[in-house]
Amino acid sequence: MTTEIVVDNGKPAIVLSRSKMRIGRAIRQGDVLVQRISEIPAGCVARRRRDLAVGVRTSHIACDPAQTFEREDDEAIYIESASPWRLAHDEHGEFVLPAGRFKSWTQREFAHIAGRVEERRVRD
Repeated sequence: MTTEIVVDNGKPAIVLSRSKMRIGRAIRQGDVLVQRISEIPAGCVARRRRDLAVGVRTSHIACDPAQTFEREDDEAIYIESASPWRLAHDEHGEFVLPAGRFKSWTQREFAHIAGRVEERRVRD
């Protein structure tokens, strides 16, 4: 099975079908992971912003028509869209994801500094 690539506004995007993005499957775009989930958890509230992670120079953006949600006790960002949506980033390219619900989180790194372990988010 081949992967479909589309070009929109001069930028190529990898198109992921529903069969490739079944519940539980995830993709990685730089330091951001996006996993298909069955439903948005209870207690989530809509966000005004669509950035999934803010980088040093650019951000990972969930483009229209996607809506993003967050929950106070969780660092993940949740995405819901009734139609295919784009995950955009200037340096990592774009993905077109199918309609559905998704969970997004940022990769972590652990550094051993002065005899202790320090956890931090990766920022590219």
